[in-house]
Amino acid sequence: MQSIRTKYADFFYSHDDAHFAPALASEIDGTYERTADFFDLGMAITKFDFYLCSDAHTFRTLAGISGENYKDWMVGNCDLQKRRICILSPRAAKDRTPEQMMKVARHETIHMAMNNLAQAESVSLPLAEGIAVALSEQINVPFLDAGNPPRLTDLLDEEFFCNHGGYDYSGAYILHLIKKYGKETFRRIYAGQLDLREYLYDGFEAEAVAALKKSADWQARA
Repeated sequence: MQSIRTKYADFFYSHDDAHFAPALASEIDGTYERTADFFDLGMAITKFDFYLCSDAHTFRTLAGISGENYKDWMVGNCDLQKRRICILSPRAAKDRTPEQMMKVARHETIHMAMNNLAQAESVSLPLAEGIAVALSEQINVPFLDAGNPPRLTDLLDEEFFCNHGGYDYSGAYILHLIKKYGKETFRRIYAGQLDLREYLYDGFEAEAVAALKKSADWQARA
């Protein structure tokens, strides 16, 4: 493997991905820095390892995902204990474009940066995944149903989260939470200093989806 030492990560990649590696290495540092600045993390940085995996077997091995737990849609992994991020090369991720894999890289890097604010095991799935999906611009807006969105509190259950579009809905809800109450309130909720439920109300979820769809419609017309 070849490597690039960035400000925040040691980035490893194969020769076949050399054309993609410099842009990805730059994106890793940019994403980490923007996330840290946005939430004013203001603490010591410990570098992490980032692997651009040339095939699914390498990805599963480095990410520590066993065969029975692996799904085809798994193309990124962030192991906060080992401080290691793995993503699949765009060459091997047949159903993803290089730009989509760049967003996967942002998503996993956001997890790593947010770990400086609160340890992963103490953060609920909708908060952790919602902020990563939102800031990496991965929300599939057309998929969201403003008429019958799942409740954010229901997404706290992992099985429900996985079966009811938890990634996309959480992203929409967390964006709305930040816009409505500010990033400092979200920061304190994420850190466990405030109770998320105190900021929810009847219609919050539908309001969040409708606001995002309206914003997306405006962007499409611009």
